[in-house]
Amino acid sequence: MKKSVIYVLISTLMFSSMEIALKVAGSEFNPIQLNLLRFFIGGAVLLPFAFYELHKRRRKLNLDDWKAFAFTGFACVVISMTLYQLAIVYDKPAIVAVLFSCNPVFAVIFAYFILHERIGRANLISLIISVIGLIVIVNPFNLTNPVGIILSLLSAVTFGFYSILSQSCSVKRNLDGITITCFTFIAGSFELFVLSLITNIPAVASGMKTVGWLNQFAAIPILKDVNLQNFWILFFIGVCVTGGGFAFYF
Repeated sequence: MKKSVIYVLISTLMFSSMEIALKVAGSEFNPIQLNLLRFFIGGAVLLPFAFYELHKRRRKLNLDDWKAFAFTGFACVVISMTLYQLAIVYDKPAIVAVLFSCNPVFAVIFAYFILHERIGRANLISLIISVIGLIVIVNPFNLTNPVGIILSLLSAVTFGFYSILSQSCSVKRNLDGITITCFTFIAGSFELFVLSLITNIPAVASGMKTVGWLNQFAAIPILKDVNLQNFWILFFIGVCVTGGGFAFYF
């Protein structure tokens, strides 16, 4: 029990520092690039643990497993965490952290529709209180930064969806949480890598630059500014926050 508490405290410390670290790193890297690097490093950190779990279960990954990872990776890394990264660019880290932490509210709703889990009285009360809390924080009658808030909420919604997808995948494919998370990160970072390469095609990049809100998605860099000067911030975000945080959590 004491060991579990220590693991929870360490993972909480790692996750709670995430928004500040990403805000600092955002001044050095393109937000999409940072998302790609972060989850690639995080997946690599979790890889030994995932292999250990697979060996313990005498389980080998097959094509259907990778199809599931491609789906969860797209939902988590490409959609949810990209929205999250952009939210940090547009809004204060503290606001983003609070709004994103409400993703279990949406997970309960998705669990009802996807897993057919019953919403009990306690869950219903907590949902109502959480929604009231969200309204108070967002303050729709006095919105000062609607873009950041909308991105934060969309990130929370899609992460709630991803968490239920992972739970469903765990049951159907008989895989543990750390294995699903590891290969979700790897699959998602690969998908983001391919999308980033597409944005570097001259015709695609020039077309995106003509549309205002797509401008920052044009010609997304891959390894730009990945150097010794930025080693420690990448190490902290990739190894400690993403890889380590999830490892201690599981």
